[in-house]
Amino acid sequence: YRMPSGLEIEEQAGEIIIRSSRKEGAIHYTLDDSDPTATSPRYTRPIPLEKVSILKARFITATGRSGAITRYVGFTTFPLLAETCIIEGGMSVETLKSGQTCVGGWGDAKGTLTWKVKIEKAGSYTLDGLFSTTKTAHMKLAIGKRSVSFAIDDPKGWREPVSVQMGKIKIPAPGIYTVILSVAKPQGYKGVNMWRIDLSP
Repeated sequence: YRMPSGLEIEEQAGEIIIRSSRKEGAIHYTLDDSDPTATSPRYTRPIPLEKVSILKARFITATGRSGAITRYVGFTTFPLLAETCIIEGGMSVETLKSGQTCVGGWGDAKGTLTWKVKIEKAGSYTLDGLFSTTKTAHMKLAIGKRSVSFAIDDPKGWREPVSVQMGKIKIPAPGIYTVILSVAKPQGYKGVNMWRIDLSP
């Protein structure tokens, strides 16, 4: 028998606040959509809203008993995950032992990854991503009619994703947008594995 959640998650003044009706234990949480365990970060203070796309939290007692998970999805941050994209071209999906999923194998530089995202507010958004490759690659990400070009400059190898600041993009109005990731410069292109992209205000 698993305990009920006993948690409340709410936005307040640009922060995420988690409250519990229970004592004799702690709230643990994750920000990568994995299930929190006793080794996950312990909630001790409000979390800035801009850091949250998907938050999962659960109460764990001092004896190790776990409550049900409470999940919160931030409406102004959209994780574009490899397992949710539409594959076009010569690419494949790979799942590592850790459970992480990536998409790659773009040897011909003609493949694309496509998503649909719902954006609630117009404004300027920052794009950050996780990519892995063996050679510097120049990429392009389009959201509707707007796009940014960026480079993966410090590759660590196929299975070691690096964080990339992709740039900023202006969203003119709320709505459902098509997102397309493609190769910007095919010359010398070897391939890229895409792990995750975050769109945040």
